[in-house]
Amino acid sequence: MKTTEAQTTMFFADIHSRVYQAGRNEDGVFYATSYQVHLVSDSGRRWEHDHNFNTAEDAEKLAARVNAALESGRKLRRKHWLEIDPVYGSDAYDRQGIELDRWMQERMAEGIYSF
Repeated sequence: MKTTEAQTTMFFADIHSRVYQAGRNEDGVFYATSYQVHLVSDSGRRWEHDHNFNTAEDAEKLAARVNAALESGRKLRRKHWLEIDPVYGSDAYDRQGIELDRWMQERMAEGIYSF
């Protein structure tokens, strides 16, 4: 019997926060924090859920539900997850060659390298 990567890969969900410029008031610019749920594979690949939360508690609730579903063997709906950059330094990060891409972008911005 052949096994697929999905059958042998372990996943877990955790939360991340992002600070963003939320608007202006009489004191100037103000910032807010949004929270996202990330799904992470043991190789370092990451997916972000399509819903942003205003509180860490709400994001933690979804992460707990996702982890419970994964532990019970239930499948997740792909339509709610967007693949994002892999975890820095992970196997997936190395395989994608992100460091080389970023180096080339920097050289192109400096006018040192072009196609």
